[in-house]
Amino acid sequence: VGRRGIIRESCAGDIRWRSGPDGGQASAINRAIRETSGEYILWLNSDDELRPGALRALGACAGANPDADLIYARADMIDDAGRTIRPYPTFAFRRSDLRRKCYVCQPSVLIRRAALERVGLLSEALDLCFDYELWLRIGRDGRLVFLDEVVAGSRHYGQTKTASRRLRGLVEGGYLMRAHFGVASWRWSAKWVVHRWTLDRRRFLVPVLGQLDLLACAWRYRKRFDGSRRAS
Repeated sequence: VGRRGIIRESCAGDIRWRSGPDGGQASAINRAIRETSGEYILWLNSDDELRPGALRALGACAGANPDADLIYARADMIDDAGRTIRPYPTFAFRRSDLRRKCYVCQPSVLIRRAALERVGLLSEALDLCFDYELWLRIGRDGRLVFLDEVVAGSRHYGQTKTASRRLRGLVEGGYLMRAHFGVASWRWSAKWVVHRWTLDRRRFLVPVLGQLDLLACAWRYRKRFDGSRRAS
């Protein structure tokens, strides 16, 4: 039957689906948003999942907070078999904390359409951090509400897009830090060093010189995304 045949047989009633040339993940999500008309939007990637009662809980939170631009909840990190690895590191919103890490777990997010009409859709120039960049834009002057309830499972294993393209994600993250905060934080620099360590541990194992190289690696990453530097 094939994947499209299975989807066609499974879709009925109000469920619509599209299949076409791949313009990237952000492009596909934006197209779906444009073809809907509901007041609230939630998207679910193919390897993530919603817990039973998730939509009811998010909807109740939206009803209790009608001025919220974005609602996000707790989620679990799960492996390829659906087993819980650990809770996703999520906590109550403070925009300055988004400079250090992305603690808003995408499959747990419910967005008010009016917020997207105000700040725009996902950036199609980004391949991995487009959701994070959207949280930053909405959080600049919008209201984000934290629901202290587990509503989703976020898939984490070696073959996922995020894990297998970590280097690209850190570069995109650096550009976001420069655009929104002027410079990448030292925490992002540390993430870069850890990734470089996993790629080539021998580089940092030489006594003294290895430690200096580690510090230099973090410094170069931060300087690369320093917004105060003029483009040559």
